[in-house]
Amino acid sequence: MNRLRVFFSSLWERITRNNEDPDDDEDPNPGDEEQATWSTKKANQRAALWIVIVCLVGTGLLMLFTEPVTKTVTTTVDGQNKEIQVVVFSWVKFWWYTVALYVIVSYRFWSPVPTGQQGALAFLENPYANVLAGASFAPLLFVTVKMVPAQTPQREFPAEPENIDRTPLKEGYVMPKHKKPPLRIQFRDSISDAQARILFGKGEGEEGEGDELGDYIAQSISGEKVKFTAEVPAEPDSAAQKAADGLSKRLTAEVQHVARIRIDNPCLFLTNVPPGNTGIQLEEAFSQIEDEMVKVINQYFTRMSVAQALMNIKWISIHLQNAVDRRVGGTGHRRSWGIDVQAAFVKLIHTDHGVNIAISEAAQAPFQKSKTIIAAEGKRQQLELEGKGTGSAARDLAQGTLEGQATGLQDVAFKLEISGEKALAAEVAQSIGENGNTFIAGLDGFGQLAGIAAATLGKNKKDKPEPTPEEGDDS
Repeated sequence: MNRLRVFFSSLWERITRNNEDPDDDEDPNPGDEEQATWSTKKANQRAALWIVIVCLVGTGLLMLFTEPVTKTVTTTVDGQNKEIQVVVFSWVKFWWYTVALYVIVSYRFWSPVPTGQQGALAFLENPYANVLAGASFAPLLFVTVKMVPAQTPQREFPAEPENIDRTPLKEGYVMPKHKKPPLRIQFRDSISDAQARILFGKGEGEEGEGDELGDYIAQSISGEKVKFTAEVPAEPDSAAQKAADGLSKRLTAEVQHVARIRIDNPCLFLTNVPPGNTGIQLEEAFSQIEDEMVKVINQYFTRMSVAQALMNIKWISIHLQNAVDRRVGGTGHRRSWGIDVQAAFVKLIHTDHGVNIAISEAAQAPFQKSKTIIAAEGKRQQLELEGKGTGSAARDLAQGTLEGQATGLQDVAFKLEISGEKALAAEVAQSIGENGNTFIAGLDGFGQLAGIAAATLGKNKKDKPEPTPEEGDDS
């Protein structure tokens, strides 16, 4: 018995300590038994060892305390009839066949882990090893397979956009169960760089002060450093500057943030994450992650303006990632949840519709002003060109009319053998006769009237006959 005990002790030592796969998962916190997780190979070896031990112990006990069921059979040997005992039923063989059938059934080919899932082998509800999709070896009756998602779920907080209820809370209003109110943050006025250094930490040690950097410089797990930006990088009086000015005042805005995780160690996840009110551990994990992210958002966003928050999305996202990593035990001294936080970031800062319209109008105002000035200048040039065209046309018409009149008067003067002045006077007299008895004349008009009178008197004198000598004598 001593030799048997020594043999099994050495075999146990070899399997549990010296025969582990170099690629097996290591204990993340040595000395903490609750954090230990066996590899699949190690779990199978231990299960096989226990089956062998139980099989041998059972065989020994059956051999000691049971007898095979036999019957007497008469047979002829060398011409003589002899009675021999034939084993009808052997408890030892039955035990071996039962163990063999147990081993075969313990391969869960009849209930494999489906694709997209992973599992944890739990001995009497205590998870001890992880398994992937497929048929795993889990000793029947003693070991169960608990499944969790193997994919990468993502959750948007406080809810997906279509499930956010912005209805004003009035008396008697009941929010639907699947809806959630938005997360509204009270932003303050913009702060200076000096104020940011005071509010968010030291921040002078950009060249590597480790933990002494403070929150002013966000440092990711990979070592990337992002400094808080206090000033808006925009040209003075530009549209971007005006829009930033609109978001630099105290405002209330909605913040939507996102977390993306993956369960790397189902045993730790099932052990350290409580089921919560819903009874679903993944939902409870997301709920606690949301609480941690809201705490960080309230801690930082309430100390800056919306414009500064929009400029520092990467900065705040690093702080969110670090906070969630600490919460799930990825860093620090907390028990690990077996979760890899792949992303935690601010997706959107949503301001009120009226604020958006006011900012948009402020940004469009310079363009509207330029548009109005250009349109007015174009209209002025159009009117000038139209006036010049009309004046030119009238001038050309008047010039043509005068030239025609001059040509006509020239022909009249030539045919009547009078001067041009007399012909013009006759034309004026005709116009007076056609237009009535009223005539307004200036100095030139009086000159023309005198010309008319002279032309008329001259014509009458020419047309009057010379007196005869007799008439002259009579006078």
